[in-house]
Amino acid sequence: MKTASEGFDDLYVSCRDRLIRQIYVFTGDENEARDLVQQAFEKAWMRWRRLRTLQDPEAWVRLVAFNLAKNHRRHARQLVSSAEVPERSTDTIEDEQSMMDFRQALDQLTPDQRRALILYHLVGLTVSEVADEMSVPAGTVTSWLHRGRTQLASELDRMNDTLPGESEVRNEQPAERPVGRRRRPVRREPA
Repeated sequence: MKTASEGFDDLYVSCRDRLIRQIYVFTGDENEARDLVQQAFEKAWMRWRRLRTLQDPEAWVRLVAFNLAKNHRRHARQLVSSAEVPERSTDTIEDEQSMMDFRQALDQLTPDQRRALILYHLVGLTVSEVADEMSVPAGTVTSWLHRGRTQLASELDRMNDTLPGESEVRNEQPAERPVGRRRRPVRREPA
């Protein structure tokens, strides 16, 4: 006799941690990633009778988790833009700074580029599998991967070339005024 939950527990145990890592890379916040993956599994549980017949139920849960993450990020940006952000502590270690730089560079990508890079490089899907999961042609995925990698590398290079505060501090000296008489402006007579 089959139970309604047959296979769901196996799916949860086999892919929960993997999905949390993927969503963490997308969001940059482990607790948020855990919450979003949990919400995706709750939605899967509510639809499990239909989902258990799918060839890859993990792909469905991953898609829902990514969609939840995109919606959550959109909502968070709206909140941040209307609130004051507290200053960060300067007591960060180099690894944390590197991760923050990477997250900041990753945030410069479009959500589709970011998701394609995560699915391809972190999840290990092929280009055609990424295309199927994102419901786009393989050529689009290839373009997103290329543009995403190029932009990510460019952004990281830019961050490495700019020292903290470099863009804010200018060491320019004001031009010295010549010593001597000030010249008066020449008046021109109307013709």
